[in-house]
Amino acid sequence: MASRFAALAKEMALTISKPGVIDSPAIPFMSLVRFDAPTAMQSGMLRPSVCIALQGQKALKIGEQNCRYGAGEFLISGVKLPLSGQVVNASPDAPYLGLTLRFEAEDIFNLLTQSEMAVPDGKELNPVSFIGHCPAPLTDVIARLLAQHQSGGDRYLCSLLRNECLYYLLQSTNGQALARTLLKGREQGLNRALSWLNQHFAEPLKVEELASQAGMSVSHFHRRFKAVMSLGPLQYQKQLRLIEARRQLMTGKAEAASVAFAVGYESPSQFSREYRRLFGLPPMQDMQHWQNHIEQDQAING
Repeated sequence: MASRFAALAKEMALTISKPGVIDSPAIPFMSLVRFDAPTAMQSGMLRPSVCIALQGQKALKIGEQNCRYGAGEFLISGVKLPLSGQVVNASPDAPYLGLTLRFEAEDIFNLLTQSEMAVPDGKELNPVSFIGHCPAPLTDVIARLLAQHQSGGDRYLCSLLRNECLYYLLQSTNGQALARTLLKGREQGLNRALSWLNQHFAEPLKVEELASQAGMSVSHFHRRFKAVMSLGPLQYQKQLRLIEARRQLMTGKAEAASVAFAVGYESPSQFSREYRRLFGLPPMQDMQHWQNHIEQDQAING
């Protein structure tokens, strides 16, 4: 198994020769990742996706949990999820190499229906993301996806390969728990609450109203939300606001105070404190640091 991943990593290193994240022009839902050195911790939103490491290692913080995954392992998330992550094991001779396959929760629902996969019943809700070891059949799927990337890609075949990948991952105990949680979340209104938060994060949040939409008491809704997201509703909204604020600041076209108000903060000083707590620097210093990083990268790789 390890030798198979080493062979895939060697093949991918020839496919993507420069550091960065490259969206495959042949496969719309796939990105190829390469880093030749460890990176700084970055925070952002992870879309529903499978992230597979072929070589090297990443460290992550999801909610209050710290974890790592490396060669032959994967991270899967069934919903849009705020997280912080960095490459911790990479060098020019042995770069971090991986690929990301994006999907929507509806793809999992359709796959469960079409495959008639049995999902164990249960009242408990589990986190909508987990890390695991890649099952042996997955190496063949990865090899075929890389071949499709190199040959120009057939969209229909590629979508089948993505479904095959999801099918293998959902066969595991954690995969079954994830499928059950997504199904229960749809039934119990948690998915609606997440959708509302993602669309209205700049608005004042009344947890009572979200709980009412989901047909739950406030305490029950909070417990269920945190069990699934590893964050409470208010923490989730705060990270959505700060990550969007950082995205706007990195364009270089906005000032910190105006961005703070745009994402829902009434106090620029509170915004600055919470921004620094999440990203490590105050807003304008972070923007300057990011700009310097881009200029250095262009000087090295341009």
